[in-house]
Amino acid sequence: MLKAIPHRVKIYMQINLTERGVFMAAIQLTLKTMKKWFEPENDSPKRLYNTLPFQRKAGIWNSITKSMFARSVIQDNYIPPIVFLKTGEEDLSNGKSVAVYQIEDGQQRLTALFDFLDGKYALHSSSPDAEVDNEIYELGGKYFDDLQEECKDSLQNHSFSVFIIEDYND
Repeated sequence: MLKAIPHRVKIYMQINLTERGVFMAAIQLTLKTMKKWFEPENDSPKRLYNTLPFQRKAGIWNSITKSMFARSVIQDNYIPPIVFLKTGEEDLSNGKSVAVYQIEDGQQRLTALFDFLDGKYALHSSSPDAEVDNEIYELGGKYFDDLQEECKDSLQNHSFSVFIIEDYND
């Protein structure tokens, strides 16, 4: 069982490959939750990093690609699963420890969205409008803070499928 996953997170699939020393669970996480895990200064019980040596560098996507991806998330389109590796525990200064995860697959997707949430870029001016709950919203040229509340909520609360792999051999 994934001890580091809070009880309120629904685990919808578990695979225990004990003969190979691998455990995997599939869960649903919102962008807001993953962003909180990614920001080490908060009091989140998890830490999320994108520092695996075989990862592509962040920032490869151009503005049109990032904008179209953000629009896909806002419209609640299908997004392929993200994969995290549980790499251990990290001790905090308050004596507590937190679970540590690395992004195995999905770094470009998550960093593009995290940067958008942080106001580091505006959506491309030619971004098509988005449909949320049967309403059409203009996205072109807007920063996250400039979006309608419905679009902000849709983006932050989008539920991503996340596979978490534990007890693997490097």
